[in-house]
Amino acid sequence: MLFLRVMKNLILVVAFSVNAWAADGTVVRVDGPSVYLDLGAGAAAPGRRFEVLKAGAELKHPSTGESLGPVWERQGSGALTSVEEKYSVGSLSEGKAEVGWKARLLDAASAAPVPAPSANTPSVSPAPGAELSRLPAVKSPSFAMEALDLAVGDVDGDGAPDAVLFDDNKVEVRRMSGDWGVLCSYDEKATSARLLSGEARDLDGDGKAEVFVSIHNRLASAVETHVLDCKGGALVRRETLPWLVRAYGASDGTRPLGAQSLEPDSNFPSSDVHRLAYESGKYRLQKPPLKHKRLEWLYGFAFSPAEGEPILLHYNRAQRLTLRYAKGTWTSPAAYGYGPAKLAWHGTEFHFHPRFMTELAGGELKAVYTVRNIPKLLGMAASFGLYSGAELHRLSFNGMSLEPGWKADLAGSAGGLDLLPSSGGAPERLAVAVVGANGRTAVWLFDK
Repeated sequence: MLFLRVMKNLILVVAFSVNAWAADGTVVRVDGPSVYLDLGAGAAAPGRRFEVLKAGAELKHPSTGESLGPVWERQGSGALTSVEEKYSVGSLSEGKAEVGWKARLLDAASAAPVPAPSANTPSVSPAPGAELSRLPAVKSPSFAMEALDLAVGDVDGDGAPDAVLFDDNKVEVRRMSGDWGVLCSYDEKATSARLLSGEARDLDGDGKAEVFVSIHNRLASAVETHVLDCKGGALVRRETLPWLVRAYGASDGTRPLGAQSLEPDSNFPSSDVHRLAYESGKYRLQKPPLKHKRLEWLYGFAFSPAEGEPILLHYNRAQRLTLRYAKGTWTSPAAYGYGPAKLAWHGTEFHFHPRFMTELAGGELKAVYTVRNIPKLLGMAASFGLYSGAELHRLSFNGMSLEPGWKADLAGSAGGLDLLPSSGGAPERLAVAVVGANGRTAVWLFDK
């Protein structure tokens, strides 16, 4: 008995000693003063004090030059109010917190008493399966345009990616740093023409991305794509292609450009989808066309590798994401495909869906990034492009379906989504054109 008592006391002493040391975690959600940390019951306890730290400048050893890591800057502090198995919830008493910042538990001696819950205070614990919120890493100034699309590419050839914004009748290329100034621009002069979408890609290999602007010319009853080059502060038209041009997700993880024409035939209003290539000084359609029994529309599709036939991921006619396997389908419960532009063409309605991005790991689908515009009036206002809000989502692939990961609330509607590649030490990010209620557009950048 004496031995058991000694051992029990020793275990308590060790447990207290371990708990007395500081522990580090990460802020995974922020909801007002409530902060969610990825520190669960094994590391945290109610009443434990914590502080929130943001990574600052890199610290280097003055003699060896070795990196010692970032300088951690204290941004706020508070106390834990509840602890679950894999996460804990705290309340900030001062300062602020953002998703992704470091959270450090202070030693147990600094623990504060847990306030008794009020009968009128709702629980702060999220429901099972609830999505974690994500805040933008960067917000640009707002610009005087109502963007319907966004593309990212090095348009001026300086080695840095630029943001290309498109609205109904103009295009602006803006640098993605400093004052986000205009590098070059284009105005569509034809009063009967309306812009539908845009891309930025160095297809001809000259070190500068061409801007592809897909346009509906109502007077000519034609859908076509202008190829523009940035020269002397202006986007100059090089040539016009008789196809729509859009990037898609290939099964190897790349994002090539695809092309498709709309035909004046009510029975077959659209042609096959081809990959767009540039060879011997000309843009051309690669043959054979991209084949899948349910691939019908250029906008909003991707392939994912799988045994046998690749998985086709696309928006269906109800704007829902659909996974098409060789022997079945899965469809998302929510509609993600609503976008700013659509076109009635010889009896068929075509939606110019915002891009979605696929993430592959180990040759398999890992996640999908997509925007969701939420129509007003229970969906009835979608035909007029009227939205009550928008969200950016990361949907995780579990081998059979897509399930909620994190989401970000956007202050307006989403005018477009593209990928900002890693550059100059900066991480790969998602770029979203956010259109506010005032009709102005800002570019928000999110860490993946």
